[in-house]
Amino acid sequence: MSGSALLAGGGEPEAAVALAPVGTWAAAGTLPTGMRWYGQNESPQLLADGRVLAVGGTSILFTSMSDTALYDPATGTWSAGAPLGTARRMHTLTVLADGRVLATGGTTGGQSFPALGMASTELYDPATGTWTATGALTEPRCGHAASLLPDGRVLVSGGEHARTSRSSLSLTTAELYDPATGTWTATGAMNDARWHHQSVVLDDGRVLAIGGLVSNGYATTAGLALCELYDPATGTWSAADTMAAPRFAHQAVRLLDGTVLVTGGGAPRLSDDAKYDPYSFATTERYDPVTGQWRPDTSLPWGRSYHRAVLLPSGDCLVVAGTDDASLDAGFRNAVRYDPATRTWTPTGGMLAGRWGLGVTVLADGRVLAVGGISRSGVACPVIGRDEFVQSAEVYTP
Repeated sequence: MSGSALLAGGGEPEAAVALAPVGTWAAAGTLPTGMRWYGQNESPQLLADGRVLAVGGTSILFTSMSDTALYDPATGTWSAGAPLGTARRMHTLTVLADGRVLATGGTTGGQSFPALGMASTELYDPATGTWTATGALTEPRCGHAASLLPDGRVLVSGGEHARTSRSSLSLTTAELYDPATGTWTATGAMNDARWHHQSVVLDDGRVLAIGGLVSNGYATTAGLALCELYDPATGTWSAADTMAAPRFAHQAVRLLDGTVLVTGGGAPRLSDDAKYDPYSFATTERYDPVTGQWRPDTSLPWGRSYHRAVLLPSGDCLVVAGTDDASLDAGFRNAVRYDPATRTWTPTGGMLAGRWGLGVTVLADGRVLAVGGISRSGVACPVIGRDEFVQSAEVYTP
């Protein structure tokens, strides 16, 4: 099947999948405690010395965590790290140019509506293994996105905060962190309020904000297809081409040729026959910064949300695990690789555990670490309301 073949009715490329699995998964130790990450920028991060740092997230009891954990690829083992100064989930985690790690915003405490965003931020120093407070955000936020700019500053965009005791406010605001001074300053506001979105730094240094959600009532949201571009030179945002479909809980990866691949996600919608469709997308889209346009690309073999996607050293994109947004009941054990040259998807060997809301990190040697997440939730659990976490980790060898 050709990756450029079109469906007869929809005009989207068909799912082109090679049959022979590529790469294998193997056990990679066990976390000191179960962790999961709902947000888009909370994933564990690779440190300069080759270790991986996992930070915060949501606990088995649905509370924010101050726990941290360190993975050593040389021994394949995990150890507990110094705890955060403030427990947080729906935060962002960014490795700075000097190797320190910035944990930004989020929310603390238990599950509640509306979520209260935090302004606090803190820095992890791998040399000392300790956290220290740094400058506060100009505005509390959770569910935001963060991008490391070419000049070493960090751009934080959007997110949410409580508007009243019964409503949330989706944010248009954005701000910049300067590691040299440890301070945050406001920058130009986005055109559209959004949270749970993706942000990708393009080859020319601009930042593309992609999709997400906007709150529009009491505990109700709408998915966004709208995208926009931030120019660090002017500190302003401008409208970008709109995706074919609104998406949240999706993933976006900049490929080696500079284009951006978006995979999966969901947004409850009416289908072509006017029936309500609650399922996650299998469709993908690819953004070309040269033309400034999105184009449909080869569909995934199946839809998924709350998955993770990373760029392999080979230039392929690896899409890992996830779940279906219609139920969020079971984590997927499958993972697939995308070849940008042929626009085809190839399954990997099966993962050892099904998981969604996980963390994924590319190791220094090119292998991929998958850690934490949820295996079963809702009616899939032996005890309804008691989600089952995946405390184990595993490594993919391409």
